[in-house]
Amino acid sequence: IPDTLLNIIKKYDGQIYTTAPVDKILIKNNKAFGVSVHGESVRADFIISSVSIVQTVLKLCKDTKFNSIFLNQIKSYKQGLQASMVFMIVDKAKINVEDGNVLYVYLPPYDLNKTMHQLFKGIYPDEPPFGVFLTRGNEAFRPATLLFYTPKGETNKQRLIQEAERLVEKAALFIPKFTSSILWKKTVTSLDYPHEIGFKSCVLPVAESKGYKKMPFKLPVKNLFNVGSSVLPAGGGTVQAVKSGLQCAEFIYSSAEKSF
Repeated sequence: IPDTLLNIIKKYDGQIYTTAPVDKILIKNNKAFGVSVHGESVRADFIISSVSIVQTVLKLCKDTKFNSIFLNQIKSYKQGLQASMVFMIVDKAKINVEDGNVLYVYLPPYDLNKTMHQLFKGIYPDEPPFGVFLTRGNEAFRPATLLFYTPKGETNKQRLIQEAERLVEKAALFIPKFTSSILWKKTVTSLDYPHEIGFKSCVLPVAESKGYKKMPFKLPVKNLFNVGSSVLPAGGGTVQAVKSGLQCAEFIYSSAEKSF
């Protein structure tokens, strides 16, 4: 996905900043006009934040005066569970999996709510839910990603790596010969995300919050938007997160057309 976006942005003469964390979103007279990166102002007609709505409002827009009802709702949100992942390359000839993108989801044979409560309490369940996603690849190899929840508050990286290994073995229950097909793998725990990928991994960004209700991607500041899994449309997962970005893009495009 990042490579695809990079090519599209370059095609239309867009500029990419790397290793450039945003300090704050620049707002004047309730209108966003840019961001501050390492103290340098970068101006833009529209500002789109893809971090959670909580980080966007409370951290990047901390000096902005929002409506108290809106602000109190944001403050009530709590961060949910983080994710850890195992990235792999598998030998296509050794596993009998249909071509294309395939997702396997393992759910515990008993109460899922009980399992999730254990994770939120920092406990490793005996039968945790997890997923394995295989993409198309080429004639010989296929990329595969195993994703699982990090028990809340876990700070022991080695314990997470052990859990990752256990779940890779468990994946062989529904993908025969899966473990023997692995040619390369790398575990990226939730503790690694900030320095490996640049942000915290959060599968359920604010869903733990009592009475949580997603907000629209259009924030109450002109030309400021938030996309991702913490805003509408309802639902979870990558599809809904991407859909918010598509809807935001359509809105900006139609707004720009009307201004000409």
